[in-house]
Amino acid sequence: MLGLAAGLVGSFSLLALLLAGLGIFAVVVHLAATRTREIGLRQALGASRASTLGWLLLRATQPVAAGLAVGLVGAASVNRALVGLVPGLRPVDWPALVAAVCGLALVAFAAALPPKLRAVRCDPASALRHE
Repeated sequence: MLGLAAGLVGSFSLLALLLAGLGIFAVVVHLAATRTREIGLRQALGASRASTLGWLLLRATQPVAAGLAVGLVGAASVNRALVGLVPGLRPVDWPALVAAVCGLALVAFAAALPPKLRAVRCDPASALRHE
């Protein structure tokens, strides 16, 4: 019975990670689409593709980093509050929290990279004509 519960928790956590990745991907696609003219202008004025890509990835990952920091603090606080209610619970399981944060950060970066690469590859002249 314990194996079934662990399997269900694992399946739901993978589903939540997939949904988070899809949500980040959709937001980044929208961000790149709304900034097409700005990207074209940057490239037309001489910015390299690497610097433009770095700028775009920084703009996309700042909210994710802030959310991860707030979530880490919130999870540690809730865990400390639940120690008295759940027997056998450690005060803060730092390896598990760090693994979760690193996993979500990796998924966020992987979800943000393809739309940004596509946006940087566009021709500056056509990007400036984009409405």
